[in-house]
Amino acid sequence: MLINFMYIKFIKLCLILSVILSFYIENALAQQISFNRSIHNGVMKYDYVWRNPNGQKFNTSFKLYADDVKRSLTEFQKFDQSELDKAVTLQIQEFIKYHTPSGMSVDFNEKTRQISFEGNLKQNKINRFMKLMEEEQEKVNQAYFKKRFYNYNAKENTIRPAHGTIAKRYVLAMRPVAYALKENVRGGTSRDITNHVLHFIQSIPYDTLEDVRNSNGAGFLTPYGIIQGNKGDCDSKSVMFAAIMRNIYPYARIAVIYVPGHALVGFDYKKGRDDFAINIDVNTFVLAEPVGPNQSDLGVVSPSALAVLRQGGYSYEEVPY
Repeated sequence: MLINFMYIKFIKLCLILSVILSFYIENALAQQISFNRSIHNGVMKYDYVWRNPNGQKFNTSFKLYADDVKRSLTEFQKFDQSELDKAVTLQIQEFIKYHTPSGMSVDFNEKTRQISFEGNLKQNKINRFMKLMEEEQEKVNQAYFKKRFYNYNAKENTIRPAHGTIAKRYVLAMRPVAYALKENVRGGTSRDITNHVLHFIQSIPYDTLEDVRNSNGAGFLTPYGIIQGNKGDCDSKSVMFAAIMRNIYPYARIAVIYVPGHALVGFDYKKGRDDFAINIDVNTFVLAEPVGPNQSDLGVVSPSALAVLRQGGYSYEEVPY
């Protein structure tokens, strides 16, 4: 006796991309004057000349190991639905091979995703088998996304880059960048340093990162990717800012803040009189907008994002320690 019991539902995901609103981009000009990179004995040297909002010109230089940069350029990849489907199919086949109850035969049709049962067809056995297989499929999904630095929201059936995890991963990598920027404003206050880092990242040219001809097409770059390509979008630059600031203030709480179509950074910092901030738990997070090309200070948010934030229409992901 053969019963076609059910279809296996492979998840089809909606990828959340953070792209800043176009009118905000078009109304501002980048302040980067020049950018050069060179390599010597396996070490990449990056040289920037740029201006802050007050017109001050800075020369910022730092060095990174070329092999580390090269590896990072392939570390984060565009989400591939077919690759995920293949991984799930293999796991289903393995599960059927080793976990089919005695007295029952199970067949999975890859093309139709239909699963059928033959033999001892007690409903409670079938139900338990399917429940265990669905749990196994969920484990595969989570392992797949974790390995590729994505966050998977099963309830909403969406994924986005694991910004907090990636920022933590690049804290040590961004140490030379943090030290170089801090040296630019030696003797400055903590707010001077924070704004200097923010202005430097804002001066890096903006790009949506969706064109596979000049990016990975994923709509996101790691901090090394931003530096090597000299371009970035809002969530990529937010992660870079978070990683750099964790070097300068290792005990501060930092979070990537999301509003529809945009990403900012919340920084656990003493709120100034004119700063825009939000509360997370019992902490006040002053917001920063690293995307550029508009060069804004800590606590200043673009009008488009501000309208949403004031209505509470945001979510966040903290950067782990």
